[in-house]
Amino acid sequence: MAPIKLQHKFSRDIANRLRARLEAQHTEVRVVERDLVHDKVPHRDQPTLKAMATHNPVEEESLKDALHLLDLLTQELLSSDLLVIASPM
Repeated sequence: MAPIKLQHKFSRDIANRLRARLEAQHTEVRVVERDLVHDKVPHRDQPTLKAMATHNPVEEESLKDALHLLDLLTQELLSSDLLVIASPM
């Protein structure tokens, strides 16, 4: 079995080659990359869950920041024509 760092390297290499190939074949493509090792996405915490469920306008305003990243990630996903997930095996 390969060491973890080596497994990550292979996965990243494959993902990078796939990305280069997609960009070469489809020059109009817009790629958004989320590297969850380097750019941590927090787990949904209590403030985020509360912000998603509240109907109170005052509470909604105070929790707006908690939803910003979630809204951004959701919009990226929904506007995607293609989603590639690269993960070490």
